[in-house]
Amino acid sequence: MGRPKNPRLGNFDWKYFCELRPGLIGWVLINIGMACKQYELQGYVDNSMLLVCIFHAIYVWDGLFNEVSCFLFEI
Repeated sequence: MGRPKNPRLGNFDWKYFCELRPGLIGWVLINIGMACKQYELQGYVDNSMLLVCIFHAIYVWDGLFNEVSCFLFEI
């Protein structure tokens, strides 16, 4: 369609800044908010909720940390 895969302005990557960061960080914040609400309602956080929060946080950290290394090898 004539659009670049990863639009850039100099070294600034628009896709990384506008799509990856806010969406993934927001996902973790929503998970934390849901865990806080569960603690408020039940007085404890279930193991399943704790595991979801941990695994999503690991996934997001991996995505944010390793996304930069993918761009180093583009031609």
